[in-house]
Amino acid sequence: MKLAFNLSTTALSLCAVCCCNVLLTQAQTPLILLAGQSNMVGSPNEAGERYEQDVLARTNTIQPGLTFDNLLPLLVSPAMQQTNITTEFRRELVDLLTRILGYVHNGTDVVPEHQVDLLIELGQRFPTLYTSLADPLGNVYCSDVTPPLAVQEFMSAVPLSPNSGCGNPYGPELVLGHTLGFLPDGKESGSDLSFIMPKVSRGGTQIRGNWSKAEGDLWSTLQSRIAHIDSVSTQCQTGSGCSWDAFVWFQGENDSMDQLNAENYEGDLIIFLADVRAELFAAGTRYAAPEEIPVVIVQIGSFFRAREFGTVVARAQASVAASDAFASIVWTDDLGTFYHYDASSQLIIGDRVARALEGLWKGTIVMPPLDRSWFGSCQQNGQKCHTNAACCGGKCAYSRCGT
Repeated sequence: MKLAFNLSTTALSLCAVCCCNVLLTQAQTPLILLAGQSNMVGSPNEAGERYEQDVLARTNTIQPGLTFDNLLPLLVSPAMQQTNITTEFRRELVDLLTRILGYVHNGTDVVPEHQVDLLIELGQRFPTLYTSLADPLGNVYCSDVTPPLAVQEFMSAVPLSPNSGCGNPYGPELVLGHTLGFLPDGKESGSDLSFIMPKVSRGGTQIRGNWSKAEGDLWSTLQSRIAHIDSVSTQCQTGSGCSWDAFVWFQGENDSMDQLNAENYEGDLIIFLADVRAELFAAGTRYAAPEEIPVVIVQIGSFFRAREFGTVVARAQASVAASDAFASIVWTDDLGTFYHYDASSQLIIGDRVARALEGLWKGTIVMPPLDRSWFGSCQQNGQKCHTNAACCGGKCAYSRCGT
């Protein structure tokens, strides 16, 4: 795993201006391209045990999971704003996740405990985050395109909010847009900071058959979204215009269910990222070469790691990020254990993507190894491991021992 790398000459000159944060020194409006399948779309209301049971039973009654509306009242409550969170309030949050997501039924209590700790830490790091989440941001914009679509059908960027139409109802862009808009000291930067997150996403897709330039039926839509930079927003048609400054890729779940796709995933991902970077470079970027455009790969989580070929895909994603000086991995295997990430997991993932992007722009440590100490000890019987984890030599492991 890389710890640091050299930024381009352009980026280094920007770093010398202010805080080494390109968003604060960029004359052009930065564009962060988001792409992937249903977890990039954002389907937090379609997460949890009850929802998955409905899907498996092929019923017409959709049981919603943990929604933003369920979660927000606790996140904005005075108890959450305290420096020292009380045990009683923490338990209330844990109970909410446990009850609505269905962890109470499968006997897993360690996952909601961990996620609540992460939510508390996030709120303390950004004190005004939760109270501002529900309202549209005036300086951060998003859009979503579900391919295949023609250019004239593309959604123009709108102010970021949970109900902006940039997800179902939102994906990682919600907190990414908020926490990337903070200065390094955790204070809001003000109205002078503006950026746009165009998204191209579709659920149930594979990298080779759907997204690749060579074979994918969705590539043309992705390529058109990149090439027609003026269609993103009116901001890209005036003044200094817009610049493609990063790419975030959140996909791999469907490839983990097919041996051939999984075994070819690493090579396919390398080619795909090179093709996307080439398109971004041609459309307009401040970087000196395509390979310098920052890429963040959101790794598949525990649900799909437990599929037969899930660890193959997860390792491929980590390998590609580790071998690319301008790429970073975002871990998610400590979060929700369902195939769609729940409302709280999406908030945490969004912040992790923001931290990864800032790390790439600053040339600092991007994503340290995930601390799994919170799993606690496990026994062969009655273990308290993450769902879909195996008990291997007294330690929790994903899918298979030794992984």
